[in-house]
Amino acid sequence: YKNTFRGLKSDTLTKLNWGFLKNYKHPLNTFVFQAIIIPNDKGGILARAIEGTKKSNISPTGTTTVWRPTDNKILFVVEGAIDAASIAQATDFQYGVIAIGGTSGIKHCVERLTELYPNGSDTLKIIVMLDHDSDDPEKDSGQVAAQKLVAELKQLGFAVVNKIICEEPRRDPNLILQEEGDEALRNRIESIVADSQSKFV
Repeated sequence: YKNTFRGLKSDTLTKLNWGFLKNYKHPLNTFVFQAIIIPNDKGGILARAIEGTKKSNISPTGTTTVWRPTDNKILFVVEGAIDAASIAQATDFQYGVIAIGGTSGIKHCVERLTELYPNGSDTLKIIVMLDHDSDDPEKDSGQVAAQKLVAELKQLGFAVVNKIICEEPRRDPNLILQEEGDEALRNRIESIVADSQSKFV
C-alpha cells in the first residue's frame, strides 16, 4: 500500500509486515472493501477498511505485537493495533508496543507477556496506556480494564504503571497522530516515559 493509512506511512506498514487487499471479503460476510491486513500473535488477522469504519476478524483472536522491546526495555500496552503502530512510527520504533485488541483482551495480554517472559523480567518496564473513554470513572471502560490489567501484571512480578495519552476523553494515539502529527505524539510519549521512570512498582 503506497499511501498513508490513518497517518501511518507506507514504510511503517511495510516494516510491520502489514498487508493490503484491494478486495477483501470475510468468508462469512458479503461485503467487500479495500483493507489493511493486520496479523496477530495467534495467527489470526484483523482487516481494517482503508475508508470508513468496517473491520473484520478471522480467528484466532489475540494480541498484536507491533515491536518487541530492545535495549531500553520499555513496553507500551495499548488497546488497538493502529494505536500501537502510531506509537512505533512516532518514536522511530524505539519502544516495544503490544495491542490487546480492546478491553476484552486482558487475558490475551497476560498470556502473551508470560509467553515472552516466562520467568518474569528484572529489566522490563510496562506502561499500560489503554483508552480514556469518559470523565465519569464508572463509564470509563478503558481505564477500568487498565486497572485490572495493571493488578494482574503486578501479581506476576512485572514493573508496571498506568498512564493515559491525553486528559481529554476519546483521544487515542492514532487520533493524535492524524490531527497533530508524529512530533506531537512523540513528545507525549517521551513525556510519559520520563514521568513513569520513578513510578514503576
